[in-house]
Amino acid sequence: PQTHGKGIPLTFSLLYLILWLSSCQASTVKLQQQQYAKARQVRALFGHDAAQPLYQELLLESSNPADVTAATRVAANPKASEIHSLLGTAGTKQERLAFTNKLGQFQFHPDAISQAIFGESSSSSARAETASRSSAPIYLKPLRAGAKCPPLPESPLAACIQLLLLAACLPTRHCVDLLGGETVELMETLGIVHREISDNNNGDDDWLVPYCHVMPVRVAEKDTVYIATDLHPDVLSTTTVPNGDGAVMYIGPDSLALLDHCNLQNGWMSSKETMRIVDIGCGSGIQALRLAASQRSEEHQVTSVDVNPRALAITKLNFEWNGLETPRLVLGDITQPLGGNTFGANGSKTTKSWHAIFNGATHILSNPPFLPVPVQDDQISKRYGLFSSGGASGEDVLQRIVELTAESWSNSEVKLAIVSEFMNPDARFSTKLQDWWKNGGNPNAEAFFFSNQDPLTAEEYSQRRADSDEETDKWIRHLQREDISTVSPGLLYIQSFSSNKSREADLLRVQRRCVPKTDQGSIWTPTNEKARHYTQQVMADSSFMERSRGNT
Repeated sequence: PQTHGKGIPLTFSLLYLILWLSSCQASTVKLQQQQYAKARQVRALFGHDAAQPLYQELLLESSNPADVTAATRVAANPKASEIHSLLGTAGTKQERLAFTNKLGQFQFHPDAISQAIFGESSSSSARAETASRSSAPIYLKPLRAGAKCPPLPESPLAACIQLLLLAACLPTRHCVDLLGGETVELMETLGIVHREISDNNNGDDDWLVPYCHVMPVRVAEKDTVYIATDLHPDVLSTTTVPNGDGAVMYIGPDSLALLDHCNLQNGWMSSKETMRIVDIGCGSGIQALRLAASQRSEEHQVTSVDVNPRALAITKLNFEWNGLETPRLVLGDITQPLGGNTFGANGSKTTKSWHAIFNGATHILSNPPFLPVPVQDDQISKRYGLFSSGGASGEDVLQRIVELTAESWSNSEVKLAIVSEFMNPDARFSTKLQDWWKNGGNPNAEAFFFSNQDPLTAEEYSQRRADSDEETDKWIRHLQREDISTVSPGLLYIQSFSSNKSREADLLRVQRRCVPKTDQGSIWTPTNEKARHYTQQVMADSSFMERSRGNT
């Protein structure tokens, strides 16, 4: 072989050079990963402003490949606070409807998305079939800062998937070619995306940066609603947006489970009469919106309650997007006794007691904040915001909802549906639930409480919530102090009813059911048809449905 230098074969020199370059590249990647991890930690603990210079430095580094994740570009933008303030406040009602009409034209529906992702080949047909069981494509995970983005989309549907679900930035010109200039302009106007202007001023390097998610959710076989939320915590690295507002919760398994497990057309939640729906901790408004959209009527009345003003603005947006009447918006904390501020269509504000807000409801829905957060630990508790922390016990909001429902019952049937994680989901919770109901008054009622056959132990739960071994130990000690030994995702359905029987015994009759373990996942798994069939069948075979049909 040829030699190089002092007799070293040239092939060996080239091999050494290749290995050295590979080592350098690996070191660079590792360094970047450390820098991203540091930036995420600073953002989570100290806020967006503190982390902004770190993300700006990551974008400027010549060794860093073009990072086109919204996670990095939102974090690096000094105008992010101003841009985030647009969602839910900008644009006219006509512009909002025009945007969702465009999404329909692009086939931005759950079934079309599963086909686009998994294709129609025999090798992927099983995965496509599994994905199609989910009422929303939440199997697509948003991109973290620095993650590799997919190739540029080649269709309008693919562009919508990347922008609105994956939070990937796309070249503006490419989006105009695929989606049309009108759609791009609508997205900018409504605060859905922001155009980052390049330095060369010719527009060739401009990028559209997503500032929210838009999730298509199946309501009926051929009916889809569109739900805007703030970016996922994996994107924001925290549960606030840069303007300081609490982030509005993304669409997760719990968001879908509450109504997925009810047959909306003729099951327990259905109604042939006017529904008066109260949605507690409404967030994006998804619970009441799905129920109202499943049985569209101008007679239905919706009240949306949240402690976060941003949630109410985005709920209003989502109802308008889907052609539904704007709900009555109530700002307040139901764990406090004073009541909430109700905002009328003309901007008027009145304060009403919680009893007055709940009174007359036919359906009360909630996906409350439920995490039993170690509130005494600043480093952990800072990561959990308005939509996630249920206080030290995880039950602060849950208990109050149950009590208020019992207090507000007035000789008419009320249906209460709650999706939550439940602490100690055995006979202890049933007893606690009966005590809460008794605290609220004396209506006769019955409940179905569904949880996983195998709940998580406190140790398993702590490992899932913690970011390190040290945090795991803190979570375990906290759960021990709260006397929490097991945790399970679950569903709670309560129906109050008139009865001639004495109210001295069994004020709340609780039927606890463990959903059998299957190969399709947890009770909340969106593709778990077996779990949905089980819960629907149990309720259909019970006196629940008889009472629901007025045969009490």
